[in-house]
Amino acid sequence: MLMAAGLVLCGLAVGLLTLAVLDLKPSFLSSFIGRIEKKRRKAGFDNQLVDAIGMIGNSLKAGFSIIQGMDLVVKMMGEPVSTEFKALLNEVKLGVSLNDALVAFGERMKSDDLDLVINATLVSYETGGNLAEIYSRIAATIRERNILQKKVESLSAQGKLQGMIVGALPVVLLIVLNWLAPDMVYPLFHTGAGLLILACVVLLECMGAFFIRKITTIDV
Repeated sequence: MLMAAGLVLCGLAVGLLTLAVLDLKPSFLSSFIGRIEKKRRKAGFDNQLVDAIGMIGNSLKAGFSIIQGMDLVVKMMGEPVSTEFKALLNEVKLGVSLNDALVAFGERMKSDDLDLVINATLVSYETGGNLAEIYSRIAATIRERNILQKKVESLSAQGKLQGMIVGALPVVLLIVLNWLAPDMVYPLFHTGAGLLILACVVLLECMGAFFIRKITTIDV
C-alpha cells in the first residue's frame, strides 16, 4: 500500500512539475509540437511524391506543359503535396522563374526524393531530353527504393525489439528486486558505491541503445 501510494504521489509530482515547466516555457512546447508536425508532414509528402511525379509525367506524355501537370497535381491530389505544389505555382505566377521556384521548393521541403526530381528537371532544361521519360524512371526508382526500405525495416524490426527488451530488463529487474527484497536494493540509492554503480549502468544502457540503433538503422 505504501509503495502504491508513493507511486501515485510521484506521478502527481512529475505531472505538476511538467505542467509548471510547460507553463513557464510555452515556446518549448510549441517548438516540440512544430517539429513533430513538420516531420509528419514531410513523411506524408514523400509518400505522395511518387504519385505526383507519375501524374506530371503522364501529363507531359499527353502534350501538357510541366506547369499544367503541376496544376493537375494541385487539383487531383490531397494534402500535403497539393498545398506545396500550389505554393510553387503561386511563386511562378508572381513572376519567379520556374528554376528558382524549384530550387526554393527543394530548400523548403528538404526531401531527397524531391531533390532528385528537381535536379533532373533543371538538367533537362539546360541540356534537353525527354522529361516525361525521366519522370517515369525517377518514379520507378523511388518506388523500388521505398519497397527496399520497407523490407529493411521489417528485417531490422526484430533487432530493434530485442534491443528494447534487453534495455528494459535491468530496469524491470531493479523494480522487482526493490519489491521483493528492498534491503538488497537500498545500498544502490544510499551509498556512494551504489550511486556510482547506477551511474555506470545508465551509461552502459545509453551506449547499448546507441549502438543498437546504429546497427539496426540502415539507409537505402
